[in-house]
Amino acid sequence: MGDLALLVALVAAYGVGSIPSGFLVARRAGVEDIRQHGSGNIGATNILRTLGWRAALPVLLFDALKGAIGVLLLRLVGGGPEWQALGGIAAMAGHIWPFTLGFHGGRGVATGIGVLAALDPLAALVATLTFVLVVATSRFVSLGSITAGIPAIIVLVLRGASLGELAVVSVGVAAIIWRHGPNIQRLRAGTESRFSLRGKGASTPPAGQPVHH
Repeated sequence: MGDLALLVALVAAYGVGSIPSGFLVARRAGVEDIRQHGSGNIGATNILRTLGWRAALPVLLFDALKGAIGVLLLRLVGGGPEWQALGGIAAMAGHIWPFTLGFHGGRGVATGIGVLAALDPLAALVATLTFVLVVATSRFVSLGSITAGIPAIIVLVLRGASLGELAVVSVGVAAIIWRHGPNIQRLRAGTESRFSLRGKGASTPPAGQPVHH
């Protein structure tokens, strides 16, 4: 396969990433625009807090699948590890900046896990366990999100990933951290909201009452 096929696959990966699963699931559940509720985000965390786990679970799975598909598309056209990682990052870019929603999307955490799952399942497992452990002990979803990628990169290093692949994955991790900039500021100020399912369910909180994550 030539360079054109690789570029087309990258564009396709971005297109897959731009499928706004959280927005579509919320609309199907009766919420016209999930961005007007909770944290204003289309990711699984806001879906969970706004509509409950039955709506959040398919969003989580599909968002992760988007990242894996981005990697697999480049693998399908013969791209090496670096190109495959770029495919995953293209899918993450689609999720974070989807053309389908005016380039205002999610934070890329679940999609990033999907990218790692396709590149190196062990790295994905370590990232997921880190996320779960940090959230379980701190109850800050944002803290788990911004720390999960770091041990995953260490795993990739130990398993002999190329410098190019490491560089691309690091860009993805950096993008997730950057997207959590406001959360990091609130963590430092001690004003970040802790994660709790108490009192949350299928009801939709009024617009203008943000739930930080």
